[in-house]
Amino acid sequence: MAPKLQTSLMPPAFTTIPKTTPFSPSDAAAVLTLAKPGEVHVVTAAPGQGKSTKLREEIAARIKAGDLTQVLWAVQSIRGDDSLGKEALDHFGTLSVDAEIVFGLADLGHDQVLYNSQFTWPSKAIVKIVSHARLPMIFGDGSEVSTRFKDADLLVIDEDPSGSMLLASVNEPAAKGSRKPDRRLILAELAKSSNPVCVALAELADRVEAGTVYGVETFGPVKRFNKGHGLYGRALGSYLAALHPVDTTSLTAALSAGRLLSVETAQLVAQAIYEDAAVAAARPGSFERSRVGLHWRGSLPLAGPGSLRFNLRPPLTFHQPLILLDGYADAAYYASLFQGLAVTLHTFDPGPVLEVEYLKALHIDPAKNGKAVGRQRRIMVAEEIALQKKALVGRDQLVITSKALRDSGKEWFSLVGDAFTRHAPGLNRPSEMHWHAGRGLNTFSGFDVYALNPPTLSPMYAAYTLAGVILDDGRERARLAVHAQGSELLQMLNRGRQPDPSHGVHKPRIILATSEQEIADMLGPLIGKVKLRFFKPTLHFRKRNSRARWREMTAVLGEELLTHFPEGLPVALIGGLPKYVPKNKGEQRAEHLLSLLAARCGLGSELYAAFHDTASWLYGDVHPGGGSNNTMMLDEAMEDLGLSTEGVKPKVYLPGTPGANKQLALDRYMRFVTCGETACLPPVKGWP
Repeated sequence: MAPKLQTSLMPPAFTTIPKTTPFSPSDAAAVLTLAKPGEVHVVTAAPGQGKSTKLREEIAARIKAGDLTQVLWAVQSIRGDDSLGKEALDHFGTLSVDAEIVFGLADLGHDQVLYNSQFTWPSKAIVKIVSHARLPMIFGDGSEVSTRFKDADLLVIDEDPSGSMLLASVNEPAAKGSRKPDRRLILAELAKSSNPVCVALAELADRVEAGTVYGVETFGPVKRFNKGHGLYGRALGSYLAALHPVDTTSLTAALSAGRLLSVETAQLVAQAIYEDAAVAAARPGSFERSRVGLHWRGSLPLAGPGSLRFNLRPPLTFHQPLILLDGYADAAYYASLFQGLAVTLHTFDPGPVLEVEYLKALHIDPAKNGKAVGRQRRIMVAEEIALQKKALVGRDQLVITSKALRDSGKEWFSLVGDAFTRHAPGLNRPSEMHWHAGRGLNTFSGFDVYALNPPTLSPMYAAYTLAGVILDDGRERARLAVHAQGSELLQMLNRGRQPDPSHGVHKPRIILATSEQEIADMLGPLIGKVKLRFFKPTLHFRKRNSRARWREMTAVLGEELLTHFPEGLPVALIGGLPKYVPKNKGEQRAEHLLSLLAARCGLGSELYAAFHDTASWLYGDVHPGGGSNNTMMLDEAMEDLGLSTEGVKPKVYLPGTPGANKQLALDRYMRFVTCGETACLPPVKGWP
C-alpha cells in the first residue's frame, strides 16, 4: 500500500504572538522555552536584527547547562567560506560549543565510511550543521543513514527551507556533454509498461502536440525562449477523472521500472494521481489541483517529448521542537507546509522602511554578456559604479548580479576592472554576489548595494512548486507567489543592512536596476517596506541601448564646447568632433580648428584627450558615429545637457541662458571657421 500523502483540506491553523520590539536575547530564550516537541515556532524579524546570532548564543548557554545535547542547525548552503553553514560553524566555535558540518557523499570524495561516520551522535553535546536539502532524508520515511538524526533534541531551520522540503520531478534533460542520464519521466517511455494510466497520459500528450487538446499554459514569452508548457489543473481535470479509480500498485511498478524514481517516490506519485483523479471525478468543473501534470519544454509548437511532472509534499515527521527563522515569513504558508503540526508565528520589529533608488538603465541582461549587443551599455554601467566609488571614497560597494555574470572569466568582470582602472585607480573594486546568495549574512553590512539584476522566481513557481503545498486554492497559490517574489527582493535589498546602527557615518545606499512600476509589481503588498526615489547617475543614460557610450561621449564633449560657444552649438560644429564622420568641407574645417582649440585646453580637458590622447581617453574605444542614423541620439545627448533644438537647416542646439539665440550661435561659428585661427575665440583659462 502506498504511503499516505498529506492531503488534508482543512484550513491550516496557526497562532501569532506579536511584538513590536527588535528581536532580543530574552526573546530567543522565550521562544526556546515555549517550543515543545512536535511544535513549529517561526520567528520573523527584519534582516540584521540578529535572529540567528542570538538564538545560537541561547542554544550554547543551554548546551553548557546540560539542557541540550543533540542539536541540528539547518541552512541553505554549507559549502564555501561565505556560506551560512560556515558562519554558524565559526560562531559556535567562538561560543566554545562543539559543532561540525555534515557534508554530502560527493564532497567527501565518495568515501562511504567517512560519510556514514558523520551520522553518529557522540557522547558529548554537539551541534550538527546540515543543509536544507538533507531535511527530507532525515525526517522522511526512507532508510538513508541520515535518519539517525531524526531524534535530535532540537531542530533550527535558518531561512525558508520549502524549496528543499518539497519533492519535484526533473523537467529538464541532462546538460549537453553530460554523462548523466535524462531523468525526465517521458510519457512515451512510460507507456511501454502497458500500465493503463501511463498509456492514457501518453495518448493525451500526443493529442496535445497534435493541437486537438486545449488549455496548455505557456510559461514565458511565446515568441522567445520560454521556460516550458504545462497541462494541469482544470484543463487536466476531466482527463484525470476518466482514470478513476487508479490502481496504485501497478502504477508504482510502472513509474519505478526504469529506476528514474525510487520505489518510495513512485509510491507517492501514484498515490497523488489516485487522490487527484478521485477529486477530479467528484468535483468536475472546479478542479484546481496542479501537483501532477504534463510538461513540455522548448518553444511552440509543441514537438515533444512530453513528460510526467509532479510537485509533492512528502510526509515528514518531526518529534522535536522546530524553530524556523525567516525575515518575511507568511504564517499561512508555513501552517500549510507543516500541516498537522502546531505552528506559532513570533513577529518582531519589521525594521525601518528601506530607502531605495531605482534606474532601469543600469539593468544588465546576463544572456548578452560577452556579446556585442549591449556591450556599450555594460561599459557605461561599470563606469557609473566606478565614478560613484570615486565620488564617495571610503564607502564599500556590493554589486549584485545574476550568477552568470559573477565568474572572473566573464566579460563583466573585466569591464568592471577596466572601469576602475580608468575612473577610480587605486580604489578597491566592488564585492560581487549573485542575487539568491547571502541570505542572512551580515558580511556586507554598511555597503552601498547596486542590484543590477533583480531576483526573479520561475514563472512556474505558482502553478508547480506551490501546488505541492496548497492543493485546492489557486488564488492562495497566486498570493503566495507574489509574497515569495517580494520577499526575495527585500532580502536582496537588505544585503547592505540599511540603516546600519553601528556605522554612524552614512546610510548605505540601495540602487536597484529596474523601474518604479516593476518594483511595485514585484513587491505587491510589501511595497510599504520601501521608499522609492529616482537614482541620478553621473553619466547620461538613455532608455535605448543602441550606441549608449556614443551619446555619453557626445554629451561630455558638448558640455565642454559650451564653455567656448556659450550662445549655442550648431550641428556643423559638432560634426567636427572626434568619432564623427565629417560630411562636408565645413565640418572638415571645424574638425581641424577644434583640434587646435583642444591643444590649447591641455591635460584634464575632454577635448584634449579626444583629439590628442585617444589611447588613454575614456571613450577611445567608441566607434565613429554621426550622420543621419544618429540624429535622434544626438538630439538626446544635447537634451541631457539642457539644450533645445532650434531650426532644421542649419540646426542649432541652444542653452536656456539669457542671450542665447540661433543667429548669435551661427555668427560665432562662422567667425570660428573663417578666421582660420583660434584667436577669435574667448581666451581659454590658463592660456596667455
